[in-house]
Amino acid sequence: MKRTPLKRKTPLRVRARLPRKARLAVTRRAVVSRRKGQVPPATRAAVRKRAGNQCERCPSRRDLQVHHRKLKSQGGTHAIDNLALLCSSCHDHVHNVDRAGARRDGWIIDSKSEARA
Repeated sequence: MKRTPLKRKTPLRVRARLPRKARLAVTRRAVVSRRKGQVPPATRAAVRKRAGNQCERCPSRRDLQVHHRKLKSQGGTHAIDNLALLCSSCHDHVHNVDRAGARRDGWIIDSKSEARA
């Protein structure tokens, strides 16, 4: 018995080709976007230099990521004093595991906690 392909009622969407600057570059463990809104390379380099090219929370030097202390969604900027260099493990911990501890230790600054101060 020969199999016939299933016909879809609606065709799959064809993903539009993105402009060159908006294409994604895949690194070893993360997808890094080159779209507008990312931390400029010069600022990223300044943060790395300030941190001594290691995580500011632990001594790791692998999979380093720039972290916004005051989140961009809450009005945070790319100012160097708002950025920290964290390894992927610490970055995940700060955002997903212990947000209360991260707020207490200053890794995340909420607009709510800023208003209280």
